[in-house]
Amino acid sequence: MTNAIAKTETLDLATTGTDDDTDVQVIDASAIAVLNQSEIEQQVATAHRYPRSVTRFREDLLAMATVDQQTADSCIYALPRGGKTIEGPSVRFAEMVASAWGNLRWGASIVSATDDVVVARGFCHDLQTNAAIAIEVRRRVQKPTRWKDREDYVRKVADMRDLACAAASSIARRNALFSTVPRALTQEAYDAADNCATTGKGSFEELRNAAIAAFVQRGATTGQVLAALGVEGPADIDGRQIRQLRRMFSAVKDGAPISEVLRPAGEPEPERRGRGSATPSDLGDRKAKQLEGDVDPRDRDAP
Repeated sequence: MTNAIAKTETLDLATTGTDDDTDVQVIDASAIAVLNQSEIEQQVATAHRYPRSVTRFREDLLAMATVDQQTADSCIYALPRGGKTIEGPSVRFAEMVASAWGNLRWGASIVSATDDVVVARGFCHDLQTNAAIAIEVRRRVQKPTRWKDREDYVRKVADMRDLACAAASSIARRNALFSTVPRALTQEAYDAADNCATTGKGSFEELRNAAIAAFVQRGATTGQVLAALGVEGPADIDGRQIRQLRRMFSAVKDGAPISEVLRPAGEPEPERRGRGSATPSDLGDRKAKQLEGDVDPRDRDAP
């Protein structure tokens, strides 16, 4: 059973230059709502007719996540937070989960977008259990550091805003999905991807050079990579840091700015940005859990 990915479109129907022989049909918004509701009801009925198999889901997800080292690397992201590196399931891993889980409607839309911050709302609806959730994600727009003139500045800001919208949408989709699909059923594949990513082929030097080259191809410098790891030269990078670099690169591919991912080790963390899905009570509970050390790293801020 394949996924049903929701897509919302707003259509402005207007007629200009019509003649007397043209028949114009005006579609009421309520009629569109009825059609959408009918489509969802049909998808729910199909999901009940062909229910998922949890055993098959775990087998399919495990096979996809460990098909090769490159795929396994893309399943996990890594980002510096508070002087430590946190890791968690990436957007790519979420796509694998959705594909294997099936009977889903999931997606994201932009709630608001300014030159400073964008807000995306992700949703996930399990058609089989009727469990649904919507989560909002805020993402700051990175401002350009160089520009030729005012027109060039405006264009670059628009480009960075579009990138922030794409990244926020992906993250919102992922967060909504992992709030719907039980984590206990995805943990085995996540751990297997972790093991597969660390046992790839190639010499240690080849793996180290490839990890650095991936960032250089995205516009970073070797010095930035070394500063992020807190080492003086490439020879000081160990196996654990190579794995960390590959996962940091997965965060870049998911939309995180290189300047944020390659933040120099030991640099004070900037003020945390708010998340639209958090309420004051949620923040209080999370702060208490952080003090107790009970928060899973994957529950914290994503790239």
